Amino acid sequence: MFGPNDFRIIPGTTKIDYDPNKEDSNRVEHKYSLTCAVDILTDAVTFQHPFITIDRVMEEGEIRHVHLAEYESRIVLFVTTMREEETIRVISMRDASPKEREIYKQNPPAYIL
Repeated sequence: MFGPNDFRIIPGTTKIDYDPNKEDSNRVEHKYSLTCAVDILTDAVTFQHPFITIDRVMEEGEIRHVHLAEYESRIVLFVTTMREEETIRVISMRDASPKEREIYKQNPPAYIL
């Protein structure tokens, strides 16, 4: 059974959102819309866009999950947290660092069907 802070996507139940105010700052600082991470997560439900979760950290009083994925031929890092009512909140998205890209290459995402 999942705990309240465990990352999970439950088809038909999980909602995905982001703070519209954070959207603007993420675009300026990292050049990505948070909707890109929403697309990755939405596609993951239908096995179209795999990603890996590489870390879980406590920040600003909540557990945050750190993920890597390929997006438009680039390796990106995005951060999420679980909210009430099975909602994934996207916190940020940016290009992965060289070290993070290496982690992704050494641990490519795969679906187990």
